[in-house]
Amino acid sequence: MSVPSAAAAEGALVAVRFKMKIKQVSMGPGSQWSAMSSRARLSFALGCILFSSLTLVGCVDDRKQDPNDLREKTAERTAELKENAKSVAEGVRDGWNRDNKRVDLNNASKEELVSTGLTRAQSDHVIEHRPYASSRELMTKHVLSEDEYRQIEPRVRVGEATDK
Repeated sequence: MSVPSAAAAEGALVAVRFKMKIKQVSMGPGSQWSAMSSRARLSFALGCILFSSLTLVGCVDDRKQDPNDLREKTAERTAELKENAKSVAEGVRDGWNRDNKRVDLNNASKEELVSTGLTRAQSDHVIEHRPYASSRELMTKHVLSEDEYRQIEPRVRVGEATDK
């Protein structure tokens, strides 16, 4: 069994960092990342970590290296990967909590809708046009203008419609 070289480990670490940068850029409101369920985000993050780990195992190098030097470099890289995994988990947890703090358009009271920045009249209009399959239906059903929707979009979500 071959042991991965420090160069291969470094290459895999760079790939993980690049993937994380892409995720940071694409995690804005309305992105595919924010539309994913919390479990899907967690599964995706853990899948990336597993893929990176397997990539490290599959790298081979025929050059002879000092075992102590290799152990030291491997320990450093493992510590960096562990820190990256913690950062991903914190991001998923923050996203999960942020989504729970959003007001549900299908079940919110008039006061809860007003707390998002809507007027009382707009809140009444939102309630009249329930249920919603997505928050963008506020525009397609002509409940709110695009500018009004953009202002409240980060504070609203759509859950299952219930009879209150």
